[in-house]
Amino acid sequence: MFASVPVASPRCSPRARALLGACGGADAPALPASRALPLTPLAAVPAPVPRTARVLRPTDPDAAWTVEGEERHLIAPGEVDDETYLLVKANAPRRLVVPGPFRTDELDRVEVGVRMRRRMQVRVVALKDGVARQGGTARSVASFEPQVLAVDLPQLDVLGESFDALAIEFAASTGSVLVHHVELVKEPLPSRFPPPDAAPVPLSVADDTRAASTLVPTTPRGGSFRASAGDVLRFSYAVPAVIEPLLGEARLALAVRAAGGEVTRSLPLARAARGGAWGAVEVDLGELGLTTVAEASWRLELVDAPRPDLLALVAEARVVRPQPRPRTVLLVTSDTHRGDHVGAAPDAAPVSTPTLDALARRGLLFEDAFSTTNVTLPSHTALLTGVHPRDTGLLENRDRLGEAAPTLAEAFRAAGFRTFAAVSAVHLGDARSGMGQGFDRLAGPAGNERTADETVAQALGWLDEVQGEPLFLWVHVFDAHGPYEPPQEYIGDAPVPGLERNAGAAAAVRAYRGEVAFVDHELGRLLAAPRLGDAVVAVTADHGEVLGNHGVWFEHAGLYTDTLHVPLLLAWPGGPRGERVHERVQHLGLGRTLLDLAGLAGVDFPGTSLLVRDASAADTPLFGLEAGGAAASVTAGDWHLILHLVDHEVGALGAKTSPRAKHQVELFRLSDDPGCTRDLVDEMPERVRPLRDALVAWLLARQDRGWGQTGAVDAETEARLVALGYAGAERVEGDSWIDPDCECEWCSRFR
Repeated sequence: MFASVPVASPRCSPRARALLGACGGADAPALPASRALPLTPLAAVPAPVPRTARVLRPTDPDAAWTVEGEERHLIAPGEVDDETYLLVKANAPRRLVVPGPFRTDELDRVEVGVRMRRRMQVRVVALKDGVARQGGTARSVASFEPQVLAVDLPQLDVLGESFDALAIEFAASTGSVLVHHVELVKEPLPSRFPPPDAAPVPLSVADDTRAASTLVPTTPRGGSFRASAGDVLRFSYAVPAVIEPLLGEARLALAVRAAGGEVTRSLPLARAARGGAWGAVEVDLGELGLTTVAEASWRLELVDAPRPDLLALVAEARVVRPQPRPRTVLLVTSDTHRGDHVGAAPDAAPVSTPTLDALARRGLLFEDAFSTTNVTLPSHTALLTGVHPRDTGLLENRDRLGEAAPTLAEAFRAAGFRTFAAVSAVHLGDARSGMGQGFDRLAGPAGNERTADETVAQALGWLDEVQGEPLFLWVHVFDAHGPYEPPQEYIGDAPVPGLERNAGAAAAVRAYRGEVAFVDHELGRLLAAPRLGDAVVAVTADHGEVLGNHGVWFEHAGLYTDTLHVPLLLAWPGGPRGERVHERVQHLGLGRTLLDLAGLAGVDFPGTSLLVRDASAADTPLFGLEAGGAAASVTAGDWHLILHLVDHEVGALGAKTSPRAKHQVELFRLSDDPGCTRDLVDEMPERVRPLRDALVAWLLARQDRGWGQTGAVDAETEARLVALGYAGAERVEGDSWIDPDCECEWCSRFR
């Protein structure tokens, strides 16, 4: 089934050649023919209607805003900033009323500029004759920075030509709200989305992002293509939530024609494809009477829509020649998963991981795998680009991957694979991270995070839609990240050595292990899917977790082995069974490995396959970089050295451990101190110098790819990151990491 992988590296041992050659013979079938369907406008594209807006302020001369149950109170310029605010004391439910009248044709959205320290739900309603007639809600974030709450009111026209007032209702809270302005926005619905003649762009429905195009009632789309017997036409469709209440009996009308026949479908925009999910369509082109390759055409239009300004979304339109055994590659990343928390690992913690243990028995277990960093987004971008964070420029979760970065998903997609990603943390969503690049689909949580069962269910739900097509699937689970709150049945009662007198700490360790056990159970559900039974499967982590070492709890702080040592398991049809790789590796090469095992050795992608190694590589140094560029590390042979690049402290739930000084060095011997608890820098300076020199040289060899976008995040994103435990930290740019001529005490000591 899998193509053989040519091995040309001079470092490839006979054992590695045997492993790589196990993928199959050279007569593997070609990739299934999958061709994108044209979505050309078949009628004139309507001219865009411009956005209009009117800003109302509590200081306007005729502003008669009232707050029910309160006297009107303005915060003057200089008390908060240079602006004036209306104070709403929201220690009980409060309603701010902005009197009109307002014409219904002058707005379809209301944006409220506020400051508030507490998270709360805010409702905006249109009042007519003193009664709330139309409304919508928004939810604020807990941030005193200015934020704008946008509420759509698309059905105002049912009120006639006008209504009397706008009411802004603040839920009960112990805090107050400062209201800066109310903006009345008229932005026709189609203008909020790409025009009907635009190329597909990532659009999200129910937190499921797909490369999609818009379809409006006045402009059918379609075009000509070539097909033959055995082909199927596939696409997905959806309706944005803001449009769903307006659709009535609208539906999609599909027509596919060839010389030998015609296929038509009427697709009601039922609830399954209205705001809540994408619907899937498959049409057997055999109904066209095709016997050889022939020209065909398709036409898709939105019909029976009650208004001309409505739209639907169409994604993934393609013609497929299904194959009986299409290639499948599954990459699982378990966030914050320590390398010693796999039951099959040497010196494993007492944790229940039968799924991972079974995967180790049918594949390879890398006993000494290291990450490149201790933070989620930079680690995942390294995995999915094959480039170290030193050179990607992404150093923290507030960064974003730029479009110039070639990704693993793009490599698979260019080779004909469908590319799907289901992630479990908000900061891996495409809008915030840019991680959707190259993925046909990327779905994440509605809130800050979601549990493994939800993410696995979404991934499993996709598999039937791509039968017969090769698939690269990335599944990210977040459960082992703090706070540790697994289902009760996964929490064991085994004693925790060293914590017999600290019940709280012992309970935390058991809860963390419970999270890992829960993840393992859900991965068992995922791997039981028939489609994944003969897949290339890789399971790893972005980084580990510190469970009390160095005075740190509930964090993945620092560059000790607690955070850099990660699980890594790899299995594929015809590969070795139950073998262990003792050599130290860095999972930076995992992307290259997966491409090779999928028969795509000729595809250009950075890195060296993890299978192209032998014992002579045991002393090859591996380098790590801490979140924000605060420290760097090198691991070579028996030694692990950390060089701190700024004055900083290791965080621990608000408490701090002993400070680390700029250019301070720590040295650990891993053979007798795998947890890096005894610093040997004073005892063995002769070991420090060559390692430190190698690390400094590596830092100075930085190649800035320009892929990282490091602008400040908005208030909502910042609040969500803080809620996940990622407090803001000073960022150290690469140009400031190290000065080779520095004469500080630490640098002078080891020069």
